[in-house]
Amino acid sequence: MFKVEETIIENVVKTFDKDKESTEDVIRTIQKWISEQPHFLQPLERRSITNFLVLNKFSIEKTKQKIDNYYTIRTKLEEVYKEMNPRFSSYVKEVNQIAYYTAHPQLLDYNRILTLYCQEMRIREDIMYGDIFIYDCKHLPASFFLKLTPTFLYKCLIMIFQQIYSFRIKTIYIINFPSFGETLITILKMVSKPKIF
Repeated sequence: MFKVEETIIENVVKTFDKDKESTEDVIRTIQKWISEQPHFLQPLERRSITNFLVLNKFSIEKTKQKIDNYYTIRTKLEEVYKEMNPRFSSYVKEVNQIAYYTAHPQLLDYNRILTLYCQEMRIREDIMYGDIFIYDCKHLPASFFLKLTPTFLYKCLIMIFQQIYSFRIKTIYIINFPSFGETLITILKMVSKPKIF
């Protein structure tokens, strides 16, 4: 789905004062560390490691922690991650019949990509360097908001977004949001970084 040119990756890496050679050294260090972790079910691909490095500003220790969280939180949050494989999941196939997930394939201003939730795919194929989220709630039923308990929001926003991905979110736009959902926005503002809202 994503076609990221090597020059784009090199430009992003340069923002952290790294070159191709030093990046390769860091990737090898992380790969060696991953191979020594018996609880990791499978090794991460190079692009995923690069993404974790970018998301963590090339801090090796933070990157290791986020990768460890990437594997361990999945077992703690089975209700969130159940049936996440789009090839085999009837749930994902059903969701894809009623919702669209997309990421704009071209770079926008300041090397940002306009995206709408497809992070699992992006961690493997894209280079994640600053996102703008747009949510259109026009056809969202009121019953949806009843499912968004504080516990579920905490698991998704804090445990996944912050403890795994360290998203470089630039802003979030929510359009056609119903007035009865203002409580949800208040909760999101309390648990999110102030510059996002």
